[in-house]
Amino acid sequence: MNLAVWVTNTIGKENINMDIEQFVNRRSEVEITFFADILSTNSVKVIHRDWVGLVGILESDATIPRDVAVSFITILQLVRQKEEMHDKFWRYMELFRDVVERGRDEIFLTP
Repeated sequence: MNLAVWVTNTIGKENINMDIEQFVNRRSEVEITFFADILSTNSVKVIHRDWVGLVGILESDATIPRDVAVSFITILQLVRQKEEMHDKFWRYMELFRDVVERGRDEIFLTP
């Protein structure tokens, strides 16, 4: 949710043709975990801050619902237009990826 609030506040609600906060609030924990898992699986795209690669995943992964992919691509495009947002955006992506990876470690390390 912090990501949605930050994007909305930084870009301005009047400059966005969707309600990002509502979009995020409508996602279930399973959907958010699934997205974070996709980021983890494609961590090279996050490490290299690969905008095109991230959009490519969203466009081509048949397991991602089309409306979710289109909405997230819209968010990516808005953020990409504002260079001052890039670093923080990618830190959010790294955080999502890292949470999933830590969770996997705990599953395998817990007796």
